[in-house]
Amino acid sequence: MYFAEQGLSAAGIDISESAIDIARERVNRRGLDVELETGSAETLPWTDDTFDLVVSDGVLDHVSFTEAKRIVDEVQRVSTPNAYIFLSLRSTADSECGRGERVEENTHVLEEGYEEGMLQHFFDRQHIAELLADYKIFDIEHIKREYPTKFTVDKSYRQSSEGMKKQVALADTAFDRQYA
Repeated sequence: MYFAEQGLSAAGIDISESAIDIARERVNRRGLDVELETGSAETLPWTDDTFDLVVSDGVLDHVSFTEAKRIVDEVQRVSTPNAYIFLSLRSTADSECGRGERVEENTHVLEEGYEEGMLQHFFDRQHIAELLADYKIFDIEHIKREYPTKFTVDKSYRQSSEGMKKQVALADTAFDRQYA
């Protein structure tokens, strides 16, 4: 929606049909033109060389490293030769790395929190370099997050959709009051 609001052609994909339904509702409410698809990032429905910018937030850390490589190959297929790619990835320095049932190196099934039962992969610099071997990396921002040994209700709630909505609403209100 952000890119469409800037006057750019925009598209999005999610494996969750309900997530796409919510996105369509928001896009329609704002009167924006965004192509939204339900599907897997491993088989993107767009032709080669379609996008100049790809943003992947919270996708590659929920699949195995092998799947992440296939997704990055697919992103490369649909990207123009000089495209920019933005990825958010969870780091092996994250205090949750290693928690839960081990599936493969740096990959676990989470046992607690709002993502309980979900696959979580944590990336180190070597895996990032391997994942992006065909790309020029401009910047890596490394944010270290530390969580308590036990997943707290507070953290679960803050990271949930409902908790995030309240945080955004409160932040917007505080901002409006300060700069009105």
